[in-house]
Parts: sequence; structure tokens; C-alpha cells
Amino acid sequence: KQFLFTSSAAVYGNLPELPKKEDSRVDPLSPYAIDKYATERVVLAYGELYDVPTVCVRFFNVYGPGQNPSSPYSGVLSILTDCLNNKKPFTLYGDGSQTRDFVYVEDVIQALWLITKSDTEHEVFNIANGNEASLNAIIETYEKVAGTSLQIKKAPGRKGEVKRSVANIGKLIKLGYTTKWSLEAGLSKYWEGAQQREASRN
Repeated sequence: KQFLFTSSAAVYGNLPELPKKEDSRVDPLSPYAIDKYATERVVLAYGELYDVPTVCVRFFNVYGPGQNPSSPYSGVLSILTDCLNNKKPFTLYGDGSQTRDFVYVEDVIQALWLITKSDTEHEVFNIANGNEASLNAIIETYEKVAGTSLQIKKAPGRKGEVKRSVANIGKLIKLGYTTKWSLEAGLSKYWEGAQQREASRN
């Protein structure tokens, strides 16, 4: 058996080293990120002290059908989907140049399966796609997939927001991980699911 804790790429903060490796320096900028990193350390220390096989995974930007756009933990893609579906304006904080590493939920499941089936313990893994995309590029790709334009309302950048984020996924690749979903393919599947949900409501 293995105890697996789900952490976050937020622990890396805004330090300039890219792509982020599991042994990169960390600089958590929010209470959420601080809590995630502190819990990682507790989980790993407990595992080593009491001989419990523990692993921590740092999720980057996970997305997939069924995300709730009203949840405070919802990703930007579910919010974009809601705005495109309901012709609502999307609030863009900053200039849209901030980057993220978006990973489709089926690739996340693949990664978790590989980790839990391995004999790995007391380690940290990035779970990501390994590609960096700006929010502006995401919006452009999603408008193409949805076949509609987004209304954008600009707002100042938010304090504590990470400017650039992309993962090194070399440790996962050594376990046999291969990303199967490009951003455009994942967004197409995501949009398709959103349309089906809308149709079922009506």
C-alpha cells in the first residue's frame, strides 16, 4: 500500500528557474501554497520515520470535463468554458502573458496509476504536460475550438500570482508516462462535454 498526497505546483512560486524540477527551489506565495508545501514535508517525514511508503505529487493545471466553474478551486479553463457557453465576459487579470502547464485529467490518471503501481516511496513527482502556454494563447485556442469569440474584461494583475509555470516531467517519463492529450485535443473534448451538459439541462 502507498499513501499519496496531492500537492500543487503553487509551491514553486515565482522563482526564475524553468522548467520546474522536483528538486527546484520553492517559494510558496500564498497561504494555500504554504499549506501544500508544509503538508508535503510532514507526509514525507512521517513516511521515513515510521516506514510508511509515502509519495507527494504536485499537480500543475489539471482540466477536464465536469469541472465546476463556481468552485473557488476551479481552474481558469472551467471559468472560460462557462463564459463562452453563457456569453459572459471573462475577467483577464494582467496582460495575459502569464503561462501555465495544462494537463488533461486522463493524463493525470495515467500518472497516478504509474506511481501507485511502482515501488517508489518518499518522493515528489510533478504531474503535468511539460508544455508552457500563455493565457492569451489558451484563449485563442479555446475560441477556435468553440467557434466563438470571448468577451474580455481587463483587470489589474493579482498579488501572489505566479507569472510563469512549466514542469520538468522527466521523473514521470522514467516510470513510462507519455502525454496523450495535446491542449487543442483536450480542449475539444472539454468543450464537447460542456455542450452535452448544457443540452441535458435544456
